[in-house]
Amino acid sequence: MFDFNLGEMGIVALVALLVVGPKELPGLLRTLASWRRQIGNVAGQFRSGFDEMMREAELEELRRKAMEMPTANPYQPKPDFGDIRTARTHRNRRRRWPAT
Repeated sequence: MFDFNLGEMGIVALVALLVVGPKELPGLLRTLASWRRQIGNVAGQFRSGFDEMMREAELEELRRKAMEMPTANPYQPKPDFGDIRTARTHRNRRRRWPAT
């Protein structure tokens, strides 16, 4: 995103040293690092929320397509998928022996 070469970073560091001063520069760098960490955490949460919404949308699309598929027996009712997470936990509860 930002394209800094070594010379430009040196100029930024020199200006920061002159403006802030050598005494407060370490505190400023700690504050900037803290802000950077917070921004990264918020971006990660946003990304994971977005990915979760995309997975849910894909599952809903697959459910819709499965409901539209014709069955082999026209008198057989279409499956009710319900909540996939509930089905998984129910299936795991019925299992008595560990799968190998």
